[in-house]
Amino acid sequence: MNNKSLVLAVLPVILILSAGFYAYQSTTTAKTKPDDIRLEATVSSNTNPNRDLDYVLDITLTQEADSTHLMYPVITGINRLSYDAKDEELGFFVPTNIALVDKDEPRILDAVAADEFFTWDRDTFYGIWAPAEKGTYKLRAYFNSDQGIEQWHDTQLLYVHNEEGWLGNDLSWSKIIDIRIDL
Repeated sequence: MNNKSLVLAVLPVILILSAGFYAYQSTTTAKTKPDDIRLEATVSSNTNPNRDLDYVLDITLTQEADSTHLMYPVITGINRLSYDAKDEELGFFVPTNIALVDKDEPRILDAVAADEFFTWDRDTFYGIWAPAEKGTYKLRAYFNSDQGIEQWHDTQLLYVHNEEGWLGNDLSWSKIIDIRIDL
């Protein structure tokens, strides 16, 4: 067998193995990892006269990779989550809606199982979204709480990343950070 024939015989095998490896990686590995996402969150008293709500939640999200996601504040008694369009003038990203996405529920329940302080109450889970493109985003949301701050336990922010693999398999994951209280 000459060199040309050997190359022609081996090349398809290499291509098939490479394609198989790529397909395997694409179905088992999320493109965006938890380390690609940095979050900071702070709750403080609301001083905005445009919103008649007691508290403000400031979030800084840095994404080193694109990420389709929602962030859920876990604050005891939270209700009436709202935004102020005028915050956009101050450099904040203002989401157009508040949501709980059904496909996030398994990730939320996984987080509940992994965190003994975390409780799940579907009626008080408000999803906050930011653009999927990599970058740094500042967000601000206003809210009331049915319970006083002394009853808040382990205020946290749950980040749920949604990703689908090449063959449609679920590569989603979640991450929890503590929210700093500055009142």
